[in-house]
Parts: sequence; C-alpha cells; structure tokens
Amino acid sequence: MFIHLEKSKAEIKSVFTEASSILNTSSISEARLVKSAKLGQDENVDGLIELASIKSIPVEMNAYVKQFFHRKAVTIDLYGFDVYSGVFVSDEVVIVGGKVKESAGILKAINITNERIVDKFSISTIVKRLTFDFESESLFVSCYGSKLYRFKFANSFLNSKVNVEVGDHYNGGIFICDGVLYVIVDKTVKKISLVNTQQSLEMCFKTNTNCTSLNGLGIDSKNNRFLYTSEKQEVVCTSLDGSEIFKYKDEFMKQTSSVYVHSEGLVFVGDEKGSMHLISEDGCRRRTVLNSCDKLKTVSDICLDKSCSRLAVFGPGYIELYDVCTGSG
Repeated sequence: MFIHLEKSKAEIKSVFTEASSILNTSSISEARLVKSAKLGQDENVDGLIELASIKSIPVEMNAYVKQFFHRKAVTIDLYGFDVYSGVFVSDEVVIVGGKVKESAGILKAINITNERIVDKFSISTIVKRLTFDFESESLFVSCYGSKLYRFKFANSFLNSKVNVEVGDHYNGGIFICDGVLYVIVDKTVKKISLVNTQQSLEMCFKTNTNCTSLNGLGIDSKNNRFLYTSEKQEVVCTSLDGSEIFKYKDEFMKQTSSVYVHSEGLVFVGDEKGSMHLISEDGCRRRTVLNSCDKLKTVSDICLDKSCSRLAVFGPGYIELYDVCTGSG
C-alpha cells in the first residue's frame, strides 16, 4: 500500500489541481481538495478525498464575468514575429513591438480590420513595453538595454524617434495618465511630464519588481491608484504615493507579466503561461476567464482599447482580439 501511494503522489497532485480548476465555475472562485486522514489509516477508498473549502463570488462579479467575452477570438497571424507588447492607437490600429533578431527589435502598426501593416520602424534593441498618448499622438517605447523612446505617430512613425533619459537602469512597464508618463525603473516607479520629456525622471515610490524580464504597470483611473506585477508573481495595488492597498497571489497565477485595468475597476492580468485572469476591484477575488487563448501559448502583454470594449492579447506570432461587454451589458 505504501509503495503504491508513493508512486501515485504525482498523479494524485495532478488530479487535485485539475479538479480545483474545474470547480472554479461561474459561482465558485476557488475550491480546494485535501487528502483525508483515512488515507493513512486504512485501505478503504471511501472518503479518501475531502472538499476543504469553497470561496464564492458575489453575484455582481459573477454576472459581470459571464458577459465579458461574448464572441470567439479574432486571431491575427504575425508569421513568427516574436511580439512582447502592443497598444491601441485608434479603434482600427494597434502597434506591436518585439524582437526580430537576437538584439534587434521592430515596431509594426497593424490595421486589425484588414490585417494590413500600416507602417513599421526598426530599432537597434528589443522592444519591451508600449503606451500611447492620444492627445499628443505620442508613442512611448520601453526597450531592453535601458532605452526609452518617444515617437510621434499619426498613421506613420514619421522618423521622429526621441530618446528619453532613464540612466543606466533597466526599465519595464510604462503607462500614461493625465499628461504624465509613468515608468517602472528597476525597483521603483518614476514619472515625467509629457510637456518636457528631456528632463530627468522623477522618483514616485519604491516597488518589488524585476526589470530584467517583462513586468506590467497599469493605472486605475476610477480609484486613482497603481497596479503592477511584482518579482514574486503578485499583482500589487498601491495609492499614488506608493502606499500598499492590496496584494494578490495564488497558485493559479503562475507567471504574471502584464496588467490592465478596465474602466469599471476590474483588473485584467496576463499570465505568461497562456491564461487570463480577472481580479476584483477590492483585490479579494480572482476568476480565470481564459484558461488558454486560441493560438497563443504565451501571453506577453494585454491592453484594452480607449472605450474598454475590446481586449487585445499579444504573444509570439499572434494577436488575439476579444469583444468585452460592460458590466450592465
């Protein structure tokens, strides 16, 4: 009996994980299975597994999640282009950035209605993260090798690349809000006004981040707060001065790398392992809304369009687009 159980450990663990995932239905946010004490006492198979706990989701979040994705994904094939990031610059055009060679990157503007490449621009280092300011028509590009660039984009890149000074530190997630660019730099969040991006970045607060790999930064405009992914695979929410509001992590979020906040306060989280999660506005509950994307096996980045009605998911070789309903839809 002992030898049999020892050989079955891996299989039992796999069954537990699969069952827990299946039980995370529209009315259950988490279910945990544990081995009964009987397993070590006798050979009777009855009652060897017990349901340890169930955490339910409030009705309002459950109804909201049900309506999020009401249509199958539209997939755009990028034919091997290793995409690390993307951003909407209009309702019809997204810009993607990533790697084309071991140490070279490229930006491509793609019309998602006809999958046509509108324009492209080569960069001497790999593109890491993108954000766009609609008012100034400015694209900001965070790259490996401590590089941060600004482009003017109005249907083309206009050969307008301008370097933004970040020193010798690694930079990561970037986001624009109310005329200010926020950047994760090593283990800090820094900012700079779009009025003068030739100034030095100003320190906001310290973080627990890792900029040698991909990380995410988002702003919840509804509640005036930041969200970012930490080096411990957490989603961290802070006030604008860096005071922690909540920190979320569980075993279903394996490798969080991107975060984007819906206008209604729910937090989209992309997992490099290929899944998509939602975290409630209060940071207490999580739902996996996509266990796996259509074509993507790795989720490198996510973003919503300006109206928060369409979600774009980016990864190696593909863009996937999902229609997103409002909470009352």
